[in-house]
Amino acid sequence: MEPTKRYSAPTSACVDLAYAYLDIERDEDAQQEKWQAEVAAWQRRRDRGRARAQPRDDPKPKKPLRTSLRAFAAASPYDESSIRKHLKSLKEDGKPNLSDRPAGRPRLLLDWEDEIIVKDILERGAIPVSKSEVVEAANRARALRGQSAVGKHWFERWMAIHPELNPEPDTELDTTQTAVGSTAPGVSPPVSVSPQRLRIGGTSTALTQPPILPISQYRRPQQAAPRHREKMAPLKITLDGVKIAVTAQSLHGDTFAPFGEVIQNPRPDVHPSQFDDAGPLPLHAVPANQGSAIKFQHVTKMVNRYGQAPSGKPGSAVMNMFVCAARRLQTQPSRSHGTVSSSRVFEVKILERHPYTSQTFSPLSTTGSRDMNSKEGYLVIVAPRLERPSLPSSIPGPSNVGLGQDKPDLTQLKAFIATTDQAVTYGAGTWHAPMVALGPEGSTVSFIVTQFTNGVGNEDCEEVVLESPNGDGHVLIELPQSSNARASRRAQVDSNL
Repeated sequence: MEPTKRYSAPTSACVDLAYAYLDIERDEDAQQEKWQAEVAAWQRRRDRGRARAQPRDDPKPKKPLRTSLRAFAAASPYDESSIRKHLKSLKEDGKPNLSDRPAGRPRLLLDWEDEIIVKDILERGAIPVSKSEVVEAANRARALRGQSAVGKHWFERWMAIHPELNPEPDTELDTTQTAVGSTAPGVSPPVSVSPQRLRIGGTSTALTQPPILPISQYRRPQQAAPRHREKMAPLKITLDGVKIAVTAQSLHGDTFAPFGEVIQNPRPDVHPSQFDDAGPLPLHAVPANQGSAIKFQHVTKMVNRYGQAPSGKPGSAVMNMFVCAARRLQTQPSRSHGTVSSSRVFEVKILERHPYTSQTFSPLSTTGSRDMNSKEGYLVIVAPRLERPSLPSSIPGPSNVGLGQDKPDLTQLKAFIATTDQAVTYGAGTWHAPMVALGPEGSTVSFIVTQFTNGVGNEDCEEVVLESPNGDGHVLIELPQSSNARASRRAQVDSNL
C-alpha cells in the first residue's frame, strides 16, 4: 500500500471502522493542544514582526483524529515496542523519524503509520463489514473534514480500492475463513512479533501464537461497557388473581408528603400589592421585583444522589419538555350513597422510579376543548417501597429483581387528581406511573420536567411491569365523572322530562 500524507475517504472509513471495533478513542485533547501550540507560536512570531500566515482559526481537525501509540497498544494484541519495530521496518526515506514525539506526552501515530496498522488489522482481523457500515463510516470521516456525504456510487469505488475486504451489501463477512496461524489468500502475512503481548488489566501476558482473530475479540475486557451501564429489561410482577382498586383523591400537599411535594400558590387570595397587610405567609415569602411580586422560597427540594450510584458517574441537571396526550379512560358503573353512577377507570400496567434523583413535573399548557369550570389536568399514581421481607404470596415478585427490598408495595398504592395549577415533585426512589394526562380525546397537557441524569440506563430509571397472564388480576384507578360528563348527563335527563 502506498502511504499517503492525508487520508482518502475510503481509508478514513477503514480507520473509523477499525477504531470503533477496537473501542479506541481518538486523542482529541492532543489535537487541540497541538492547534493551540500553533496559534501561540504564530502569535509570538507576530509580536516579533516575523509572522507570515495566520493559522486556521477553527480548532476542528480537517482529517480524522489520530490516536496515540499507547492507546492503540492498550486496545490491540501488540505492545508498543512491537508496533515500533514493525513501523520502523516499513519506514521509507523522507518519512518523519519514528522516535520524534512531543515531550511529556505519548506520541501520536503519524498518518501513514495509522493507515498501515489499521489496514493490517482490518485485512487479518476479518472485521464483519456491511455496505451500510462502510457508508456510515465514510460519511463520518468526511464530516470531520467538512465535506458532504458520499455519492450514490461511492461504495462501488470503495470496493474497487479495497478488494481484500470484499464486503457484501448489508451482509456480514464470514469471520471463520481465517484460521489461527494462517493467512487469507491475497493478504499480507501478519506482523511478526516474538513473543506478542496481550495487555489485560494493565499487565502483559505472553501469547503462544499470532492472534489472527475476529477484530471484535481484540477488545480488552475492561473496555467493554459495564453491565450496570446497560438498560435492564423491565422487571415483572405477576398479579395472580389479585384485583386492586384505588379511588383517586384530590392532590394536597399533606396527603402527598410521603411521596414528594406539591408545588402551587399557597395563598392565591393575596395580591402582591397586599403583601404588607397579609400577615405571615408560608414558605418564607418575601416581596420581590419592586413590590410587584411575591417570592415563595424553596418550594421544592431538588435531590441529586448520583454520588451513591454504582457507576460513580455524576449526574447533571436537565430540563425536558413532555407533551402528553390525554389517556383514554374506560367507564364502569359504581354505587355511591345508594345511587348508581358511572366512574372513569385507568388500569396501571407499569411503574417506574428514578433511584438517584427527584423529578418535578410542571404543567405548562393544555390543548383541546376543556370545561372552563374544571382545571383537572393529570393523574398522579404513586406507591411506597416495599419494606417487608417479602411480597405477599398473592403478588409474587421476580427472583432476579436486583432491587432488594425496593420493589413497589402495591397494597399501599395511591392516586391523586392534580389540576393544571399544580406541579408535583416525585421524591428520589419513589415508584410512580408514567404521566397520565386527563382531558377530552385528542387534547394534550405539556409539562416541563426537571431532574438529574447521568446517562446510565438503569441508574436513571427502573421499571416494573404489572402483568396478569390469566387475565384474573389488575390494578385499577377509579376517578369520578368529569364535570363535562355530569353536565351532559343532566342535559340528557332534562330533555327526557
